[in-house]
Amino acid sequence: MMTNNTKSTTTADPGSTDGLTLLQTTLAELASQKHSLNVLQSSHDSLQSSNDSLKASNESLKATISKNHHQVILEIEKVRCLTKKHSTQLSSLPNEVVSQIISWIHPRYAWMLRNLSKSFKGLLTSNGFASLNLSRFIPPPNLSNSVSLPQQDYSWDRLFFNAPLLYQSEYARKFKSHLSVYKPAVQFQNPLPSAWFPHLKNLTILYLNGCSLLGEIPIEIGVLHSLELLDLSQNMLTGEIPSTIGNLVNLKTLWLFLNRGICGMLPMELFSLVKLEDISLSGTSLMGPLPSGISNLKNLKCLRLQLCRNPLMSSFLWPELGSLSQLEVLDLQKCNLSGTIPKELGQLQELLELSLSDNKLGGIVPVELEELNLEVCELEGNSNLVFPFEVPEHWNIDAQ
Repeated sequence: MMTNNTKSTTTADPGSTDGLTLLQTTLAELASQKHSLNVLQSSHDSLQSSNDSLKASNESLKATISKNHHQVILEIEKVRCLTKKHSTQLSSLPNEVVSQIISWIHPRYAWMLRNLSKSFKGLLTSNGFASLNLSRFIPPPNLSNSVSLPQQDYSWDRLFFNAPLLYQSEYARKFKSHLSVYKPAVQFQNPLPSAWFPHLKNLTILYLNGCSLLGEIPIEIGVLHSLELLDLSQNMLTGEIPSTIGNLVNLKTLWLFLNRGICGMLPMELFSLVKLEDISLSGTSLMGPLPSGISNLKNLKCLRLQLCRNPLMSSFLWPELGSLSQLEVLDLQKCNLSGTIPKELGQLQELLELSLSDNKLGGIVPVELEELNLEVCELEGNSNLVFPFEVPEHWNIDAQ
């Protein structure tokens, strides 16, 4: 009996052992999780402390900057404003070294330094320095593309339209000399850059319509011997058309219309350009009469003039106009013409548009005009005209 009791007390219950093991495992996992939580809490506390420290440092930095703002500005100005003392020290270096240093200054500011000293002026007004300075900032042109179109970036062109002549010249030589077509869509608000033209020998089309150009047409325009189209219309140009326009021997199209400030007489040299096909000079302050040389322009298809400053003219070289057999458009409105419409205009068999409105013409209109295939005929503003034929419906005339 005793033996049976002892045996029962020393033999473990299997279910009790499994529960103890599970409890121990659970306690171990909880201890591990608690440790992880302690580590996370410690990391959080450390990050919070670092964040507080950064905030404090930031506030301190702001306070320091605010406190010393005036001093900082003064120091910046000292660096920006080169004094004669500084320039003297810099100019004591070899020119090659000075050139290399200053060439890293933006061209807009580099050329302003030429007045610091005589040595600076000599260095900074050399072609070599200008070329080096430009090459630091402007990528080389794509020589395979000779066409410059409106959608391209013209920020550098705007700068060098109004730069010192040396920079104008060097910029055109390095970055524009390959062009055959120049057609920006930019409001330059500057005169034409005369120093560009000697380097634009390949240019065939110069299209500067509505670019807010100021001043006179420079005489240097005459070096563009390859030019076929010159459009300077709708700008604010002034002065006379230079006689060097006669050097543009390949010119076919000349548009100068809507430049109220262009004045003076029509240059005789213009009418030696035998390749001309289109001349549009309306909306200017030019005066005539037409030189007799207009009969040389056998290829002329369009002639638009508006010589409103003219004195009253009874002779306008009508026979010479009648010899321009290729003419399709003849616009002589507001030219202060008097007398009768000559029958020579009836010789213009290719004529499609005739405008003689707002003149002082009178007398019998020649029947030869009726025989032309005119799509547009504007004769209003000439109150004394007499028509010996039935006027086509599409003609514009004063009420009869």
